[in-house]
Amino acid sequence: MSKRILIVAMNQHWPGISRLPSGLKRAGFIITTLCPKKSFLAQSVQVDDSIQYPIFSYSRSKIFYILAIYSLFYFKPDFIIPGDEEAILVLHRLSVFFGLIPGLGKWQQLIRNSMTPSEFDSIIESKELFVESCRDWGIRVPKSFSVSHLQQATQLVPELGGFPVVIKKDSGYGGSGVAVCENQEELNQKFREFQEPPHFTVLIKHILRKFFFISIFDSGEGLSLQQYIDGQVALAPFVALRGELFAINPMIKVLTYPTKTSPSCVVQGFENDEVFNFSKIVASKLNYNGFGSLDVMIENSTGKCFVIELNPRPIPTVHLKAEVIGNDLCVCLFNALNNIKQETHPLKLATIALFPNELKRDPHSPYIKDGYHDVPENEPKLMESLLKNHL
Repeated sequence: MSKRILIVAMNQHWPGISRLPSGLKRAGFIITTLCPKKSFLAQSVQVDDSIQYPIFSYSRSKIFYILAIYSLFYFKPDFIIPGDEEAILVLHRLSVFFGLIPGLGKWQQLIRNSMTPSEFDSIIESKELFVESCRDWGIRVPKSFSVSHLQQATQLVPELGGFPVVIKKDSGYGGSGVAVCENQEELNQKFREFQEPPHFTVLIKHILRKFFFISIFDSGEGLSLQQYIDGQVALAPFVALRGELFAINPMIKVLTYPTKTSPSCVVQGFENDEVFNFSKIVASKLNYNGFGSLDVMIENSTGKCFVIELNPRPIPTVHLKAEVIGNDLCVCLFNALNNIKQETHPLKLATIALFPNELKRDPHSPYIKDGYHDVPENEPKLMESLLKNHL
């Protein structure tokens, strides 16, 4: 039986979610979206119906909440997928809102059946709380500390094994809000950059808090200092339902662009029992529903896996088909929602050049020529938009 999916997206400039409709359509879903009018997601021809809003209404404002509520009533989805971290925050708050009004409990239940129970919202919204929770669950994580001022961060560096160290904002995605500091000078620079937003940002944040329904992610607070693990960065995109992990496609980040903490441009499938087991624990502990992905480090000297982050949403490789990576996560979600027996497939160790990231890094890249180049050939409008904005 076909299911109706609603993708909620708020970030106009985030391209990662734009490829998901092709995978969902292949799996058999009816696809609806709520997204900015000029976003990459709005360019997808795979979407069956869409509510698109002008960017001026995108300030996590009352206007957007009205649109989000209307989209639920209008589309009547069977499952909701958040397209970015802002959408996660909105859905969390909408769940609370629906729970306060008699007769709207079914919408609260729909949101929670598409994400995690409300008691885990703080863990989902905070990178540092997630790492602390993993430590409690017996998952190997780097040593880390929440820090509130530069002197404290400097004093903690020796406890993390010295430089380099990793500094992180408590929220952010796509490589934003993360930096590797090789020395004290870089730590000083990044700490001030992360903690002290420009004056106009402070002013805008104050206005939003005063006049609108919800405070935005706070870019001026919530920093952590983390032990640097010398190793390879890996991703573990997965799909789960009611806390049961149905499929996972681990992959190594072969190349990122433009920095080490930037989004991937080349990935390669790989097998790792610890990655699978840690993902299974996370899905179970959070009673997870939908797409997610662990960011992990595979230590060079030991081969041990360290979990460093959870992306509680689809990442840009979730749409890949089984012939390319091993498990079709979109088909797995369709089967899980329809109680169809899952067929797991051997993981494939293919090298994948992600479009348009690798083309931007090197138009003559051997990975484009010799690997699988993930070009949206059946999406000419989307392909043109991605090329125009990223090259």
